This record gives sequence, structure tokens and C-alpha cells, in this order.
Amino acid sequence: TECDVCVTSSNAVKIVRGLEAKQVIFLPDKNLGQYVQEQVPEKEIICWQGCCPIHDEVLAEEVERLKLSNPGAEILVHPECPKSIRDVAHYVGSTKGIVEYVAGSDKSEFVIVTEMGILYELNQVRPDAKYIFPDTGLRCDDMKLTTLESIRDCLLNESNEVVLDENVINRANVCLDRMLELG
Repeated sequence: TECDVCVTSSNAVKIVRGLEAKQVIFLPDKNLGQYVQEQVPEKEIICWQGCCPIHDEVLAEEVERLKLSNPGAEILVHPECPKSIRDVAHYVGSTKGIVEYVAGSDKSEFVIVTEMGILYELNQVRPDAKYIFPDTGLRCDDMKLTTLESIRDCLLNESNEVVLDENVINRANVCLDRMLELG
């Protein structure tokens, strides 16, 4: 409700580039904000110091080790990873972008530096490829809390209802509508 526009990792660069403002306060992810700054140097991006803990804790040494031990593999990383990780990548992109990159690639081995849940989609588009993940796991337990069963139970029991003030809803809709408009 306090933001002018929201973004996703797949549309952040396009939306920030399209803003009239020359100065942008970018939140909540500092790494994505820094990536956007690299792509849109004509803007001043002021990064909030929050981050995705799963992406932020990837170690550059581990990615470098995977790169050396898998010389034919391409390194694909999410833009919420720190700059030291993005700098060794063959491709930096959103989850959707990584899946599309793999689908269109003639390579057969990929080091994937994002949340492991992407593996299902990757296997759908390229079951023939080999996917290598950092040993740290890159597993977000919070993302795993929502399951088909928990959604079913919520609908069946009409539980976990979130009630918001109409003013909050309207203000949040402005932010979302602007994202759809600019994205």
C-alpha cells in the first residue's frame, strides 16, 4: 500500500526503466535492486537492505568450485543472488527466464543457482539435461509450506481468511495495476 509500483524478478528491469523518476527506492531485495541498477544505469537505485536469505547465502566459492568441476556446464543464476555470484554466470534471470533459457539451449549441463523447486519445471522442458545445484541446497522451507493439500483444506474449511480494510485494498490495487500497466 505504500509503494508506487511492485515488480517481480522477471519484470523489474523493464518497469524501472519505464518509470519517469530518475531516483528509485527499491525494496525489499538489495541484490535484485543492484542487478536492476546494473541494467538501468541512467537511474539512481537506492536499495533497501533486505534480501532473500536463500539466494543471499550462496557462496561464491561453491559456485566457482561447481564451475571448475563441471567445465561444460552453463551457470544460470537468479538476480536475487549477490553480485559475486551473478558475475560468474553465463545467464542471470528470473525463474521463468532460467527455464526458458534451458528450453532453448543446446547445452546439456547446467549449474542452477536458485531455489530447488525449479527442478520440476526444468525436467518438464528438458528431461535430457543434467542439473547441478550448490551443495547448500537452496531450499526455501517457507515456499514449501503452501501445498495443494493446504489450499484444499483452506477452501474446504473456509479457514485462514485475511480481512483487510477497503482503503488498504484500494491502495494496494493501485500498486498492482501500475505493475501490470508498466510490465
